[in-house]
Order: sequence, then structure tokens, then C-alpha cells
Amino acid sequence: MSNTNFNKIAKIIAKHTRVKEKFITIESTAETIERWDSLTHVKIIVDLEKDFDLQINTSIIGELNSVKSIIQYVELAEKNLSGL
Repeated sequence: MSNTNFNKIAKIIAKHTRVKEKFITIESTAETIERWDSLTHVKIIVDLEKDFDLQINTSIIGELNSVKSIIQYVELAEKNLSGL
């Protein structure tokens, strides 16, 4: 796991949930962060697409409901883009 990716993702989640970054961990999920509701989730996805230059398929958006799943998705997308 890249610390850079974690930090960027934590910053995005913090921005939209209004939870301090220091309280967001690899184990944080939509279930554990009270303000991570469906509208916030859409805002998080939009920022992920912008900040990581991704197009996230709508069929997977619902599965990206934790820091861990988002990091795994971003890192897989980066590997696929680099041709590895």
C-alpha cells in the first residue's frame, strides 16, 4: 500500500465527511464514519476520479465503501494503466 495513495484518499474522505484526517485509518468504512452517507459517497467517488485520473465503472461504486477497498482499486487501476 502506498502512503501517498492513503494520504490522498484520507484527505478526500475527510473533506467530504468533515472528519479529521488523523481519525481516518485503513480500517475506516462507510459504516464506521457516521457522515459517510450515500450523497457523500458520490462526492468521494467524483473526487477520486479527478485526483487519480480514473473513470470508475458505476457497477463497482457501491463496493468502494472503505479506505481499504478504495486503495486496492486505485492501486490496481494504476498497475493496469502502467501496463504491469
